[in-house]
Amino acid sequence: GTGTTINFGKPISYVQNVYVQGKIQANSSVRVGDNVAAASSGDAGAIRYRVSGNNSYADMCMRTGNTTYAWVNIVQNQW
Repeated sequence: GTGTTINFGKPISYVQNVYVQGKIQANSSVRVGDNVAAASSGDAGAIRYRVSGNNSYADMCMRTGNTTYAWVNIVQNQW
């Protein structure tokens, strides 16, 4: 809505062509990322968007055990 700000990344970075309809909700954060950052307890509940090759991903950091975490992804192949 009017006056609402969504920040992606650090102040020196930016994201182009982000369109939002309805609500974006997350337990901890919504961000842009790559496939390098390891999943961790600090990232649990985070959602990120990334592109690799011709694939787009929406990743969610989920707990997979007592002390283990993983980025679980939804992929749109070959756009």
